Amino acid sequence: MENWLHWAETFSPVVSHDVLRQSCPEAFQAWVHLRKAFLHYLCSHGWYEDYSFEEKLEVRGDARDHMRAYAKFVESEMGVQYCTLNLRLLVVHSFDQEFVTGPILHTLEFWIERAIQRYKKWIKDRVVKDPDIFLGQAYLLDLALRYESTRTRSVEEFFETAEVRTNADRKDDATLFAHFLDNGAHVSDFRSTFAGKLEKLRRFVQAHDAEMYSSLMESEDNIVVTTFKRAQVDLEVFSSMEYLRTSTRCSYHVCFANRETPANKFGRVALYFRMYDAVSKRTLRFCEMDCFRDVTTEADAELAYSVVRTSAPQSMFVALEDFRRKVMLFEPPACTVRNEARVLQCWTKGRV
Repeated sequence: MENWLHWAETFSPVVSHDVLRQSCPEAFQAWVHLRKAFLHYLCSHGWYEDYSFEEKLEVRGDARDHMRAYAKFVESEMGVQYCTLNLRLLVVHSFDQEFVTGPILHTLEFWIERAIQRYKKWIKDRVVKDPDIFLGQAYLLDLALRYESTRTRSVEEFFETAEVRTNADRKDDATLFAHFLDNGAHVSDFRSTFAGKLEKLRRFVQAHDAEMYSSLMESEDNIVVTTFKRAQVDLEVFSSMEYLRTSTRCSYHVCFANRETPANKFGRVALYFRMYDAVSKRTLRFCEMDCFRDVTTEADAELAYSVVRTSAPQSMFVALEDFRRKVMLFEPPACTVRNEARVLQCWTKGRV
């Protein structure tokens, strides 16, 4: 089930969309309708948080229309034998269920599937006398380790004899919805850190925190800046180009948006900053972002992905709360020649 989730959400636009559109346009359109409904019902974590009631009602109606279009194709082209009870539940009742209980992604049974995977990992091939007690103890041990991992960030602090202690002011508040990870580094020279970008930084601070802006304009000595290489927003961990310990793939490509410019934008994170005002006691968390230009065409939109120009990105500051999700950039040969890349949404593992 997890693999099908990843396929539909992330890999299908690159692997199969163009081939399917050429070989069978009708089936491609049906799949596009099903995938759009699927993304709404399963993968829309945080997408509509800032929407008004009318806007949420509109996107729910769009998802219902997509399911109806897919069901019409199934009935007319594939045969009534494929019009199953599950398909009827999705087409007829999903809209009403979402209206009554809220987003369907919060009432799914993916948590049961993941729990079964976790239990199988604990037992493996062994034979236990009392499986209920064994699983209960394994579950409690897992909870205890998770608690300790969030309460104690440094390995040294697990051992009472350790002499090395980390500075508390170099760590961020891990209880916040959006916070930084690991130990930060204090900035000693404010102007050299933001050389050539000071006016841009002032405009950014003015737009996000008027009190901090007044303190900044009064004296830069009032501001304490700490840099970080990784951040966490809700359940998702974002890195920066300064983070060099990534072993699988880079995680600094980000989709972001705000109320002033609600359209999704894409960029790569250069570095994270925590700015603390000693006068007003206020804190601003943001990053320096290389923002890519969106060059998506109508044909690209039909294939369900965006395209960005990777050359000459625009440098800007982005607040941490404006992050939406991680993305991956895929560069097929035709795009590489034009310094372009296709934007793929990272899968929603751990959210549904």
